[in-house]
Amino acid sequence: MFPRSSLFIWLVLFALSAGYACKSRTPNVAGEKVTRLDEPFSQRKYRSNKKFFRAVGSAESSNLNFSKENALFNAKKELASNVNTMMKGVTERYAGERNIGNAMEFNQKFQDITREVLNTRLAGVKVLGEESFKKDNNRFLTYVAVEIDMESFYFALTERIASRKEIRQDWNAEKFREVYTTEMDRLYGEE
Repeated sequence: MFPRSSLFIWLVLFALSAGYACKSRTPNVAGEKVTRLDEPFSQRKYRSNKKFFRAVGSAESSNLNFSKENALFNAKKELASNVNTMMKGVTERYAGERNIGNAMEFNQKFQDITREVLNTRLAGVKVLGEESFKKDNNRFLTYVAVEIDMESFYFALTERIASRKEIRQDWNAEKFREVYTTEMDRLYGEE
């Protein structure tokens, strides 16, 4: 049998090695230790899907109200950028499939209409959440998550297009809906 002191040492070594094996390791990047950060609103429920365009913005300021206002502004700016990028893809695909004579002009007019609709929708954006933090340097850091409903955006967009005679001649609502739905499936899956 082992003497008690040897048994104790073996138990301590076993406990340390088991604890080390179970501990999550921090990756090394260029010789530096890094820590994974889970920022507020980084969970899946705050990402865009087939029903909602979503975005998160953040801002830092020495004034809490400025921090909040700028975070909301940045979230809206990110949301607008995401919607514009997605709609540009839809428009180009639609114009390509419809063999529109001056596709470049059509795309530009369509993007203008998208921006008009988006600007009105951003005024009524829904805030999903807001979190503010006070840093050690007495500055405030705020995160804001926002969303707009895709279906209401789509209908506002199609109404605006139908009312514009310069684009109406190249407009086929059924074909556009098909291209739009295909693009949503491609981007966000079959949710």
